[in-house]
Amino acid sequence: MACERRSMDVVWLLEKSSTSSFLGNRLPSRGEVLQVFLFHHKIQKEVLFAAAASTAEKVLEVWRRANIPTSDVSWVKKKILKLYEEYGALAKSKSRKTETEEMKRCIFRDSLEDMFDIVHSKAMEAKIPEEDKAFLEAQREDRQSCSMAGVDEKLKRATEEKRRKRQRMEMKKKDAAALSSTLDRDVALESSTTSSSSNEETEDDDFKTPTPAKCPRR
Repeated sequence: MACERRSMDVVWLLEKSSTSSFLGNRLPSRGEVLQVFLFHHKIQKEVLFAAAASTAEKVLEVWRRANIPTSDVSWVKKKILKLYEEYGALAKSKSRKTETEEMKRCIFRDSLEDMFDIVHSKAMEAKIPEEDKAFLEAQREDRQSCSMAGVDEKLKRATEEKRRKRQRMEMKKKDAAALSSTLDRDVALESSTTSSSSNEETEDDDFKTPTPAKCPRR
């Protein structure tokens, strides 16, 4: 796992520093996505599209761990750039102290705690475990209500079960191969024995006892 890197500068409005990765066992929030994006764009000096791509890759990795279908990567990158545009528009007017501007900042700041939702439009119709769907709903309502610790444990159990199943299948294949080999050997032995008996009978038939010559009559 890559080590986390964090900028020492606190990002305006986020009240946190930018960071290179997502921490914790929850689906990323809007604020966390913005932190990672700003790290790539401002600290790593990546251009907008490259920073969006780097951030999208990390966001999708977290969602894959949660086993929840997501939108495609191009859509995720667009959503990240849109989030940054929202932030940039507010940053341009940060010197303004009007009631309207303060209200906009307040609304945006509150939204940073919301989950950065990239779920596929038909995820709820997909064949995924009900507990994964419940986890998604809980994260949408309150990200602090649950974590992926249970999801990770479930994935670990599923992986272990797959490993055991694979071992059982391999053992069955080996047993079947051994049985087949034994049967082939028995058939070959029986065939050899039958052939030997047939040869012996043929030799007996070929061997005839000579008939004694009759003495001539006087």
